[in-house]
Amino acid sequence: MADPIIYESDPSYGYAPRLNQETVRLGVPVFINDIGMRDDERLSDLGNNEILLVLGDSVTFGGTTIKQENLFTEILEKRLRQHNPKIKVLNAGVNGYSINQMLERGKKYVKLLNPKYCLIYAIGSNFSRPPVRMLHEENIVFPTKKPTFAISDFLYLSIHYLNKRYNLLEPFPSQIRDVALWSPYPYLTPAFDETVITQYHLSALEQFIATTWVGLGHDKKKLFLFLAPDRRAVNKNLFNENEPLMKSLRAHDLAVHDLQHSFYENIVKKNEKISDFYLDKVHYLEKGHALAGNTLYKYLVEENSL
Repeated sequence: MADPIIYESDPSYGYAPRLNQETVRLGVPVFINDIGMRDDERLSDLGNNEILLVLGDSVTFGGTTIKQENLFTEILEKRLRQHNPKIKVLNAGVNGYSINQMLERGKKYVKLLNPKYCLIYAIGSNFSRPPVRMLHEENIVFPTKKPTFAISDFLYLSIHYLNKRYNLLEPFPSQIRDVALWSPYPYLTPAFDETVITQYHLSALEQFIATTWVGLGHDKKKLFLFLAPDRRAVNKNLFNENEPLMKSLRAHDLAVHDLQHSFYENIVKKNEKISDFYLDKVHYLEKGHALAGNTLYKYLVEENSL
């Protein structure tokens, strides 16, 4: 807790990791390079590689308990390089992002890096999050400076995590549960219309395709969106749950894939323990990252998308 990833504000996408960071979290080295991505390679190391830019949220970023080499982006890169040694997969995932935030930050990277491919790795809730959230100085999940009291921050975050995952505070009386100390992490969120939030994100996607991807000369067939299932959907095989959203996405004539069936087939149908793949509702353990990386490889290479 004494050495967390530090964030900085941005007017377009709210916040992002500060450049040039190296820290160790629970024994796992975490690198943020000189362009703000989770990678130990710098911009000058990219050379003339063919870049596959991956946009996403915390699922893509990978948390701080998974080693760099075990992230699905790294696994995908290793497999793709068996076919094309010049390909480089870049992880632009940021914790807590909505679709709009991914795309706003993606605009910067498309101009800076001129990637040959772009892959949006989304979960369903990315389409219902606020368009943008700005940092608040009291938000210790996205700190803008090193903590003064690391132990207190650790206890605070631990209680929040355990309560979110296991309803830790549920047995306690309301006088304890409702104390302001346990209120959600503060954000500065501009007002938005919740009734049309999904359409807002779909419009942001349409604009990104038209003005940033195709508009700057990139091949639309080299832009992909993968919708990853959460733990509940995999367990119950809720294959049609995302169909309304998938229908809207396909209307953009985009290469869109719902990974629900693939995850179900490789976990539940094979009698694997889902707890070996998922850390919580949406985030992966090492086996989950391996499954995601290998599944993406299958779609991209075996279906001749790359």
